[in-house]
Amino acid sequence: LAEALILTANVDEAWALLDEAQRHADAAEKIDLQRLRLAIAVYKGDMLQALTLGLQTLEQLGVVLPSENSAINSLVRTRLEELAQHLSDRSPEEILALPTVEDRRVLTAMNVIASLNPAAYQVDRSLFALLTVTMVDLCLAHGHAPVSCRAYSTLAIMLVAQGQRELGYEVGQLAVALEERQRTREYRSSIHFQVSAFVACWKDPLADVCLRMFEAAADGYESGDYLHMGYNAAIGALYALHQGAQLDSLATRVEHWSRLAAQARETVNDRTLSNIRQFIVALQSPGTETSNLWNNTQEITSCLDELTRERNLSQRFHHEQLLLELRYLQGRYADAREVASRQRELIPAVDGLLSVEFYFLYSGLAHCAAVRRREELSAEDSEHLDACIQRLRGLSTTPHDHLLPLLEAEVARIEGDQLRAMRRYDEAIHGASRRSDTRLAALSNERAGLSWYREGKRSFARGYLRSAHRLFERWGALAIAQRIDEEYPDLALEDGERGLGSAGSSSTSADAVDLVTVLDAAHAIAELTDPDELLALAIRRMLE
Repeated sequence: LAEALILTANVDEAWALLDEAQRHADAAEKIDLQRLRLAIAVYKGDMLQALTLGLQTLEQLGVVLPSENSAINSLVRTRLEELAQHLSDRSPEEILALPTVEDRRVLTAMNVIASLNPAAYQVDRSLFALLTVTMVDLCLAHGHAPVSCRAYSTLAIMLVAQGQRELGYEVGQLAVALEERQRTREYRSSIHFQVSAFVACWKDPLADVCLRMFEAAADGYESGDYLHMGYNAAIGALYALHQGAQLDSLATRVEHWSRLAAQARETVNDRTLSNIRQFIVALQSPGTETSNLWNNTQEITSCLDELTRERNLSQRFHHEQLLLELRYLQGRYADAREVASRQRELIPAVDGLLSVEFYFLYSGLAHCAAVRRREELSAEDSEHLDACIQRLRGLSTTPHDHLLPLLEAEVARIEGDQLRAMRRYDEAIHGASRRSDTRLAALSNERAGLSWYREGKRSFARGYLRSAHRLFERWGALAIAQRIDEEYPDLALEDGERGLGSAGSSSTSADAVDLVTVLDAAHAIAELTDPDELLALAIRRMLE
């Protein structure tokens, strides 16, 4: 009955019923009751209580884990190396063919670890790693259980975080194959969340990853796994924002999942979904009211403080990331830089998330945008900027290889190398177009236009800013498009131009675009006398 109450989101009633059952239970039954309490604590977002309950239950089952961080980290390093070698030496078919676990206590321990892992991930990454390798050890030693697919999916996350992306991807696909073979529908949503959000995102196109996560959210809703329904919907929406998905359709999707999360009392992700929706509104609506969370400093601070008290560091990081990106897109560069500096402290606790890479992009951009020359940066900030560039260079073999050129262009600008900056801006624009990333294409055009504007080359600036305006409109960020109009009134688009490429249009007038481009080129060439600038113009026109 308690399990049924949990599935129907009546967790307080379920907890009271477990207290009553505890008085009449034998030793084995008490362990099962503890596991249900653990599930309720995670469901309610009380991760510290979940850790306490889970570790107590594992100890009762004979799984005693070290408590000192140094001992935990040493054990994890050793076992992870051994497991990576073990998995590399065996084919996926061999691992899939392992027998079914028969020891009931081992099976219960596996289930407890699977329930405990979301809390450990939020609160203590070292413990999360230890729990993962322990569970895989149990699978390889005793055989598979329905929950074993969770062991491999979490191991895949760890391997990716260690830089072994190819092996991590293979282990992630093994987890998916095992779930499909066992037809364990109750774990389908969680498996696809872990593999999509933390593993496949480094190899597969982000649009495909988002689609799988939204499908997994539907699986979670249908199976009663509301926690992972919420995780898939929330992180899927964040990734869709990173991918430059059209804001109108994304807002509709987020509103749908936010409503379902609220109905299911899924508090862990309901807040994130609601805040994503308000973030989208802030981008869509010029002059958004201050009631919107993202325009109310006091509400933002209160939300972040609450997440800190809950030790929910990954969700705090996601909220800070939304704030960083919004302030940057709004042109509030000093505010964005302040957010980035504060957010930097969270990196050790959340490294391995895809959003961390976007942090390095927007943090680097914010630091560049806040100054005219690199010499204005402090030594610490200059070193951080170099770290951002180095981090993005590590994405060269991933679907996110288009992020680096924009930051390199901004660095070249503040170093006074206009020719190198323009080459990198154009690489960023075409890379974003190749990846169908409307947001980054718009942003790259805006930064290129601003660079020319500051150099006094108004005709060049107008061409880039015109493209930025249209792309922001196409993305659905009307508030950002309006900001461009307000900041550059002397370059404002005429009514006939404004409709080209705007949101909702499937094509543009080629004749009109060609005419405007020719006129812009003619004016721009007339302004140029420097050979390097003429070369930059020739490169841009050839790329167009």
